[in-house]
Amino acid sequence: MDLVSPAVAVAETGMETQGEGKKRRVGAVLNGPCFLKILVANQYAGQLIGKAGQVVAEIEGQTGATLRLSPTNSFFPGTMDRIAVASGEMEQINGVFRLIMEKLRSAQEEDNPAATSSAQIVVPKSSVSRIIGKGGAQIRELQQQTQAHMRISNREEGLTERVVQISGDKEKVIDAGLKVIAVIQEDENLATHTHLRYSVATSGAYGA
Repeated sequence: MDLVSPAVAVAETGMETQGEGKKRRVGAVLNGPCFLKILVANQYAGQLIGKAGQVVAEIEGQTGATLRLSPTNSFFPGTMDRIAVASGEMEQINGVFRLIMEKLRSAQEEDNPAATSSAQIVVPKSSVSRIIGKGGAQIRELQQQTQAHMRISNREEGLTERVVQISGDKEKVIDAGLKVIAVIQEDENLATHTHLRYSVATSGAYGA
């Protein structure tokens, strides 16, 4: 992940204009108690948002969670990926993750039916030790349990988050993702990482 300058989170409560002049909150307060931040490839963001935010509203209605996406052209540092943040009870954010994965997989299959499923979960850097475990024991166990492949992005100057990338068959990716989501809820810093904007230009490159 190549950063052109240190990344700084930007807290906002602005509005984004969508179709037909409708507005959608892009930085609304998320109350938890549980949180999820996931990256969405920009090319598939439209399918996840829907016309005038219809798909987001459907996901919120089905799960009871709150779901927000970063505005157009607002990407996670070093990528061309939009940011989605969900908030609610554990069961609710798990439901959001499942629905997002289903919708992204459907969109990916239209482009390439043989493509491997993947998920990119953004976690506070303070959560990484919980995911990796002593001597890498925890992440090895997670991979053995789920049969999904997992890797974690490198530390980046000025960035207080890292990305857990999970790949494999769709159900294995979902299983591994749910386990990662459960682990990071133990981090008392998680609630401070629900921002959708970063004051840094992006290079469009991602690397572990």
